[in-house]
Amino acid sequence: MISHHLKSASRSIGRNKIYTFINVFGLAIGMACTLLIVLFIKDELSYDKQNKDSANIYRVVHDFVNHDGSRLPDATSPAALAPAMQKQFPEVSAATRLYPNWGRIYLVKHGEKKLQEEGLYFADASFFDVFTVEFVQGNAKTALNDAKSIVITESAAKKYFGSDNAIGKVLSIDGMDDKQVTAVIKDVPANSYFHFDFLGSFKALGDHDNIWGQYNYYTYVKTNAPINLANFGRKIQALYDANSHNLTGSSFWVQRLTDIHLKSSLKWELESNSDISYVYIFTLIGIFIVLIASINYINLTTATASARAKEIGIRKVIGGLKKSIVSQLLTESVLISLMALACAFCIAQLLLPMVNEITAKHLSLTNSISFLTCSILATLMLGAVAGIFPALYMASFKPVMVLKGFKSNEKGALNLRKSLVVVQFTISIFLIIGAIVISEQMQFIRSAKLGLNTDKVVVLNKSSDVPN
Repeated sequence: MISHHLKSASRSIGRNKIYTFINVFGLAIGMACTLLIVLFIKDELSYDKQNKDSANIYRVVHDFVNHDGSRLPDATSPAALAPAMQKQFPEVSAATRLYPNWGRIYLVKHGEKKLQEEGLYFADASFFDVFTVEFVQGNAKTALNDAKSIVITESAAKKYFGSDNAIGKVLSIDGMDDKQVTAVIKDVPANSYFHFDFLGSFKALGDHDNIWGQYNYYTYVKTNAPINLANFGRKIQALYDANSHNLTGSSFWVQRLTDIHLKSSLKWELESNSDISYVYIFTLIGIFIVLIASINYINLTTATASARAKEIGIRKVIGGLKKSIVSQLLTESVLISLMALACAFCIAQLLLPMVNEITAKHLSLTNSISFLTCSILATLMLGAVAGIFPALYMASFKPVMVLKGFKSNEKGALNLRKSLVVVQFTISIFLIIGAIVISEQMQFIRSAKLGLNTDKVVVLNKSSDVPN
């Protein structure tokens, strides 16, 4: 039965080439836009989930509390907090500190090669117990044990040492002791909320385990199981109060690592984060686009139903059941949807370089089998949903009336088409107005007068020492 439906559907599609092209092209454009939106949303929701047990990794942050009770949320924390939590909190399996470059530019030298680098961070040896990092060379257990150790990414290794083995090589960094490369790791994934090229040992900064008053560091903990954020925050506050020697004005709390990219906009974030509202907005836009494409398909199908009225009538006269006719028409709808999906992938692939440039991402249509599988399943569902009304409508034709040239149910279909067109145009107008507003805002940002002529401003970079 299925093979019969497929053959009949293929013949029908082949006989109506213009109608098929219009339907496939209309669906393909909508699907291509939706595929790109889904790729963007999928990437936004994937941040920091590459870490093992990412649901159990948290960042400790705090609010600066002013005398009037106002608060200033801040992403930093004291250096003494991580080792204290590691010792006193049994639920903490690992804790680590991170010291970023704070805008410094370092002069890194090896032989004749001298380059200015910004991506130099410092971390505890336990960094690799909290974050999942793929080692190309070296050992995670010993990589940052020595103050003169440094871990570099594959890109940095290639830049300074070419194809040579980087382990044991020495890098001279302005203002510091020479660093010996102890490990090479894969580049930090694009969907990580912070990035670095060089990771030095926290020991190079000196002993900070008892310093509770300097907020120049970032603290991360990994717990044995999911925790209650409020209760854990209260425990951290009690620990701080007990060790800070009457220092006041800080209220500590914790964030899930996987929430930082979309739900955190604190002072001194390591990098600019996104916003969860973008995910909601683009999800809504994607739904609207699919809805417009589906409505367009329904209207075209029902509008051209009269051309197939006699075909349906003859099928019924020779014994065709309504159930069989509906199945046949739904098969055609699904086939057209699958053809549209193939075209949509081609269109999306052509647009992908431009989308990546606009979003500053590295989106790809071909690196996930699960994405392709979900796209096919969603298309099958879309084809069935979009084709159900046209199928039921055409299968309801009465043979005698059709063969005589009358279609008694044409008025109901016409009213539905009118309603769908109203919905379609309403959504389209809404999206067009939104696009115009965004375009005007971006144009304003590009052309707004800043109060200075940036073409005549010179920025001089200077490498800096790491403060003790």
